[in-house]
Order: sequence, then structure tokens, then C-alpha cells
Amino acid sequence: MALTLMNAANMIHEGHLRSAYMLAQGFLLSSRDMEDVDIDARHNGLLPDLLPHGWHTIMECCAEGLNDVGLLANVYRYYILSCNDRSDTHYVSKLRNLLRIYGGLSADEWHDVADGLARDCARNIIDRIKYQPEMTTKGGTQRHSGWRNPAYEKLIVDERLSDAALTYCVMVDYLLAIPFFGLGERSSISA
Repeated sequence: MALTLMNAANMIHEGHLRSAYMLAQGFLLSSRDMEDVDIDARHNGLLPDLLPHGWHTIMECCAEGLNDVGLLANVYRYYILSCNDRSDTHYVSKLRNLLRIYGGLSADEWHDVADGLARDCARNIIDRIKYQPEMTTKGGTQRHSGWRNPAYEKLIVDERLSDAALTYCVMVDYLLAIPFFGLGERSSISA
């Protein structure tokens, strides 16, 4: 990974942004777990803590440099889908502004995009429920439910997506009703 990361950094330095984007994307797609690979890139010895979203930060930088609305929108969508703390909620506004101002979407078209993104967020939460029911915060001191997605919550509120809100409430209600880790206790939801 370190060699590929340095290769991407050199490509960016030399102005080969599309090649760097494709390298980062290819590296992520070839990995078994994108989230783990992004975490490794965030805490690597070469660029420690300079890549807040790991390989996706490299892709975001390249897409911005290329002024490519489509590539940047894909990165923002990923941030929204994978959000598990409040620090990434601003990507909902960033995506909306990007697509409305630079992508030429009307308010109605954006609403349709937001509705589709909300459905994707719901599917992502279902996957989280199946595979990662509880997550540790960055410092490892607090644990919170893996289903929580503050960006999804912001999307629901900002766009007044009543169907998505209903889906989200049903998922939350379901999680409260099932035993957590087989200990016979009800799961608790922390903010």
C-alpha cells in the first residue's frame, strides 16, 4: 500500500490527476474492505493524518483538480453513505450545491437524486446491521451503533423525505427490539 500511495502522490505532484484518481480507485476496488484500506491510508507512516478519508481523500483532491463534477459527486456520495459521525454531514450540502450549481440539476431533479441516495443509505445501514453492529470511535474510548448515519439523517430532514424517514424509524425500532450481541439486553442508541 505504501508504494501505491507514494505513486499516487507523485502523480498528483506531476499533474497527472486522472491517473492518480484511477490508481486510487483501482486500489480500493481490488481490496476486500474499502473501509479498512481507507483507515490504513489515514494512519500510514508516509502521510500520517493528512488523508481524513484515506484513498477517497486522494480521489476527492484529483476530482477537484480536474473540475470533474461526476467524479467529485461519486466521492461525496461515498462519504454520505459511509458516514458514521457528525463530521461528514456537510457533504450532503456539498453534494447538493455541486450538482445544482455545477451539474445543472433543477430542484426537482436534485430531490430525485436525494431520494435515490436515501434508498442507498438505507441499504447501507442494513449491511451495517448484518456485518458491523457496533463500532468504536476514533480514540477507541466510546462505542456507538454501527447503523447510525448522521449524513442520512441530515438528508432526510433537509429534503423532507417522509418515506425515507419512515424507513429509518422502522430500522431503529427493529434494532431496539433485538438483543445486542446475544447478551439478552436491548441495544442502546447513543447520539
